[in-house]
Amino acid sequence: MVKTTQLLMNDQIDRHNERMPLSILESAKDQTNENIISSYKEHDYRFPPIARVNKAYIKNENGINSLYGEFEFFEIKDINKQNTIPNKVLKLHDFKDSSISYDRSYEINGLKQDVEDLQKTISNETPIFEVKKAFEPVNTLIIIIGTIASKSFIEGFFNKAGSDFWDGLKNLITKNASLDVNEKIYIFNTMIERNDYKVEVVINFTNPTTYDIQNVLYQHQKMIDSTIDKYEKDSINVSRIIFNSNEDTLEHGYSVFQDGTPFDISDIDAYEKILDEVLNKV
Repeated sequence: MVKTTQLLMNDQIDRHNERMPLSILESAKDQTNENIISSYKEHDYRFPPIARVNKAYIKNENGINSLYGEFEFFEIKDINKQNTIPNKVLKLHDFKDSSISYDRSYEINGLKQDVEDLQKTISNETPIFEVKKAFEPVNTLIIIIGTIASKSFIEGFFNKAGSDFWDGLKNLITKNASLDVNEKIYIFNTMIERNDYKVEVVINFTNPTTYDIQNVLYQHQKMIDSTIDKYEKDSINVSRIIFNSNEDTLEHGYSVFQDGTPFDISDIDAYEKILDEVLNKV
């Protein structure tokens, strides 16, 4: 791995006229020091992580509070094997309840109320505005559908999300489709929990129509279940399994060990090119 220290964020006004308070920097520092954090190129979760961050600190420089992270950038030789860090594992989403996260594009295009209405169909939580800068010009909606204990992913998934949710999502997708944005991404995060086996399942949908998501999930449910079951049967030390959908297709994109290292990457050649591009800039 290639190790380097990089600026993560500071408390100065940015190009969006927003300021990160010191409390946000301190929270991010604490989470990073307690866990392993994955780093993705342009925050695009459809592609495997390019690095992991396992330590962070805040430094005051001329009155500016800056959060720095100690990065370990992956090389192709690191892939498909575990690179453990003692007493630390990958940070996963909080699955206490179903929740929705949205980026800046939903605010500036007048869709915040639609997001709030959609949130009400799955829980009483308040939608979360993602403080991370979204990769632009793309808009992203992250939908966390609680924890599934069912042996069947699809059965458990649709027990969590009822007809009101799907009607609200279709309404949001329809409005979103008219926006001048290159890609609209809808990310579903779910925790599979069976006795001692626990893994996060992530399904990324790119530019879906109002009917694509449900149809794709039903059509490919055996593939989803077989992938999850194989890791459980083989006792693979996996934290996250990622599937990607474009139009009516669905494929297993990659998985991530508990130490943050990606493995079982579907397009290893494309990933190697991303790593080469990133490492040339480090």
